[in-house]
Amino acid sequence: MQTILLIRHAKAKDREKWTGPDHLRPLTPAGHKQAEAIAEELGETKIKVIRTSPSVRCVQTVEPLANACGVKVKIDKSLQEGSPIALPDADESGLHVLCAHGDNIPALLDDLDIEWKECRKASIWMLKRDDDGEITDVTYVEPPED
Repeated sequence: MQTILLIRHAKAKDREKWTGPDHLRPLTPAGHKQAEAIAEELGETKIKVIRTSPSVRCVQTVEPLANACGVKVKIDKSLQEGSPIALPDADESGLHVLCAHGDNIPALLDDLDIEWKECRKASIWMLKRDDDGEITDVTYVEPPED
């Protein structure tokens, strides 16, 4: 059995007002609070791996969680904005955390024929898969208050 947590990055600085390269756009103070709340909620969970988009806002979203559970963050270019998300192999059991964006998480959900209505910043999609890779359960977790 495998559980995948798809975390959309927490609130980041406004894209329109940010003057630097977009991949360097950081979280806002509210986004940092959301990231801490995610870590507080999941920090005692036995996480096998944490993969994140190389974008600073994604890395900053999962760093508190990685610190809380003692797992090293792995940068994964397949999670960057505009890229299709590569799920872990079905035979890799355990809990996998993937932090990505508001375009590629919904695209993955569509590809998996999962009905969705929203994918807010700092929200979590929890997918459970059996050993054959079939999705057996899907849960959407609202983002923490900021």
